[in-house]
Parts: sequence; C-alpha cells; structure tokens
Amino acid sequence: MYVLKSRGMAHSNQIREYLLTDHGVGLKDVYIGPEGVLTGSMRLAQEAREQTVTLSRQQEIERRQRNLELKRQALEAQIVAQRGQFEAEQDELKLLITQEQAAAGRAGQSGTERDRTEKRWPAVARRTSRPRPRATALVE
Repeated sequence: MYVLKSRGMAHSNQIREYLLTDHGVGLKDVYIGPEGVLTGSMRLAQEAREQTVTLSRQQEIERRQRNLELKRQALEAQIVAQRGQFEAEQDELKLLITQEQAAAGRAGQSGTERDRTEKRWPAVARRTSRPRPRATALVE
C-alpha cells in the first residue's frame, strides 16, 4: 500500500511506507537516498548496496589490520634476531678481552720471573737475555 499525504502546502508532501505484518501495520521512516525518496524494492536495493559498501569497508579495514599485525610480528622477530646477534658478538668480545688480560698477566709474570732470575744468577740471566753474536767468516 502506498499513501501520499499532504499537509496543506506544496513543499510539505511526505511519502511514508506502511508495512502490513503479522503484528499489524507498521510505518517506515522516510528514506532519502542520492536519487531522492525511495520506497519498496528500490529502497531494499539501495539499502543492500549500502550494506555491501559498508561490509567492503569493514573487510578492507580488517585486512589492513591483519597486514599491520604481520608486519609488527616480523619487525619483532628481526629485533629478537639482531639482539641475539649483538649478544653473541658481545660474548665474543668479552672472551677476547679475558684472553688478552690473561696473556698480559702471563707476560707480567714472566717479567717478574726474569727479574728474580737476574737477582739470583746474574751471569746466567745476562747470557740468556742477550742474543749470541753470530760467527762470521772472513773472506779475503
């Protein structure tokens, strides 16, 4: 059923859509779309198009959120990998420093041993601390 009602003036014409249901007569609000006032199947088609557009937008937003989440997870994985690489290099450097300190400590001990040896046996220390001169042949 389609009822056109005027309130007495030309510009105040109103179109309402009445629905006859099991619960009685219902009145639908005016639907004004881009093509004007729509009723019936035109109204249903326009609402379906709008729902499709809305659903498409929601799906696009969800897709972008999933992509962003995947990028975040990849970034975190890279950070973890780089942190592990950094810690490995740091451990390697600590090991080198420890080895260098141990070598320096041994060199320092050798120096003190040399000093002790020179004090105890000066003649032996002089012989071992200086290189021997090489014998050279005289050629005439």
